[in-house]
Amino acid sequence: AQRAVGLCDDICSVCYVDADLVIPDEIRPKRDLGGKTPVIMCRGCLDAGVDQPCSGAHKNVNQASQQKEATKKRKLDNAVKRGRREPRAKCVGSTFASVSQLCQIRPKSEGGSVHKPGY
Repeated sequence: AQRAVGLCDDICSVCYVDADLVIPDEIRPKRDLGGKTPVIMCRGCLDAGVDQPCSGAHKNVNQASQQKEATKKRKLDNAVKRGRREPRAKCVGSTFASVSQLCQIRPKSEGGSVHKPGY
């Protein structure tokens, strides 16, 4: 386990406890910070969902775009699970079809219909 070097590297920046600390490299994958640099906090504050304090440094544009895309994908996956949205279209040959359309196009021998939706 690495330790961040700084003025307050041995205490939580939220509750000022000095045990069970989480370094920024462990926080980044769990929280969407918009490319900002998180400061050290304890695992209790992290698990409790306390707003993540960040340093005053400039944000990392590459990390910000990666986190934005991951958030977008996570939201879409959750909406698909709840049935509010259909999954994104998948390429089949030279045409695009959604997963529900792919499931409907099966040979009659397999119990499917041969008609294509939308015709």
